[in-house]
Amino acid sequence: MPDSDASGPDAAETTPSLPVGSTLYVGGYSGEEAQRVGVEAYRLDAAEGTQVAVTELPAVPLHSPSYLVRHPDRPLLYAVSESDPTTVSALEITDDGELELLNTVVAEGSGGCHVALDETGRFVLVAHYGSGGVSTFAIAADGRLSEQLDSHAFSGSGADPERQDAAHAHQVVAHHGRLLVCDLGTDQVHQLRLDPEGHLSVAADPVVLPAGSGPRHLVVTDHHLVVACELSGRLWLARREGDQWVEADHVPATSADTSEAPCAPSALRLDGGQVVVGNRGPDTFAVFDLDTEEHRLVPVAEARTGGAVPRDLILSPTHLWVANQDSDTVVAHRRPAEGSTEWVLDFEIPTAKPTALVLTEEA
Repeated sequence: MPDSDASGPDAAETTPSLPVGSTLYVGGYSGEEAQRVGVEAYRLDAAEGTQVAVTELPAVPLHSPSYLVRHPDRPLLYAVSESDPTTVSALEITDDGELELLNTVVAEGSGGCHVALDETGRFVLVAHYGSGGVSTFAIAADGRLSEQLDSHAFSGSGADPERQDAAHAHQVVAHHGRLLVCDLGTDQVHQLRLDPEGHLSVAADPVVLPAGSGPRHLVVTDHHLVVACELSGRLWLARREGDQWVEADHVPATSADTSEAPCAPSALRLDGGQVVVGNRGPDTFAVFDLDTEEHRLVPVAEARTGGAVPRDLILSPTHLWVANQDSDTVVAHRRPAEGSTEWVLDFEIPTAKPTALVLTEEA
């Protein structure tokens, strides 16, 4: 795609104020019905007036890189390919924002759907939806991935015979020396430990959610845990009591009418004292205050995503970005002005079957 200008319906009102030199990295599904090459990159600059100049950088060919994570301290990006077996790739971010493939390794698992880093930045962690487990890989000095170091498989089933016939690990999050793993298949958040050599063990009993919840993604603070439940269409909140997580609240993830399109919450993000969730079905994103005093989730705002099937969302200082998988777009919504709760669709970028977003904002 050549250089182009992108703008939204209200672009004439307010300049998007994107940092010059921002780069958006997009993963998603490839195959016969998708025109995606692999991990794609888009450089974003301020254009004249109120428009955004979008320049497509060379893509890195990978099969269905459905989730991405950036290293917090180094110019490295890691991608998991949702395949059988799962593959994981290391990519270097060059000075001009382009990506270079370092290596790809194979995991002992299938349907890898989430990739994360441990708290030390030394290990890559992968959740396998298909085989229901977690794998670990070491990061070498040059950013490359080691062969798989260890894996841990979960077992069990849930109340929904179609979606919960077996364990389905959907996300792994490192927090305070533990790995929290959403298991959509068993209605649990598993708690694992990662040792200095990259080996896994059970750290504590799983956090058990209501039957049929289908935990997909979570966010966690020192004292609260919020889980997006794909099957029940709800957000589940727990508070910490000693070493335990105890249910405190559960609320619908959307206020939209779900009689014709059931809500299946997807991505979940913390934004200061708020939680933002993407809702497939009604195709909205919803904002909730996390009331840490009363231990509850309070609806604040909800807006259309500007597309269909929001699979991922991220927040920057100026915008909320949504990967609309089935409308083949990434959409940027401008944050509300002070005192307002109105999100304004600013501009969109065409890209096939997007499911994962990473934004760098270096000037």
